[in-house]
Amino acid sequence: MALGYIADYMKKKKADELCIEGNTLTFKENFFKFRWNTDILVPIEKGVFSIHNSEHATIVTYEFFMYRLFLIAAVMSIVMGLLSHELWVGVACFGWLGGMNWVIALVRQKAMLDEIVDNLNDKNIQLENNEI
Repeated sequence: MALGYIADYMKKKKADELCIEGNTLTFKENFFKFRWNTDILVPIEKGVFSIHNSEHATIVTYEFFMYRLFLIAAVMSIVMGLLSHELWVGVACFGWLGGMNWVIALVRQKAMLDEIVDNLNDKNIQLENNEI
C-alpha cells in the first residue's frame, strides 16, 4: 500500500519508468528529457525507494543518482577553464556549479522524502523513520 502511494506521488512529479518489485520502487528518468528547472526530478537519473520493517518501526530509504548534473558541470567547467586559460577557473566553476546544485538537489530530495513519509503517516501507515 505504501509503495502504491509513493508510485502515485512520483507519477505526479512526472517520474518515468516506475517499477515495483518486492519492497522497492525504482524509477528512471530519460537522460535527454527536457524538463523545467522547477521540476524536482531535474537532476535525478534514477531513484530507488525501499521499505524495511523492523519490530519497532518501518523505515523508508531513498537513493538517487545524479550523473547528468556532474557531467554538465564538468563540461561547462572545462569550457570555462579552456576559455580563460586558467586551471583554477575551471576548478572553481565545477565547485560552484556542481557543488551548489548538488546541495540544492539534496535538500529538495530530503524535503520530498519527508513529505512522502508525513503523508503516509497521515494515512495511518506507521512510518517512524526515514533515510536519504
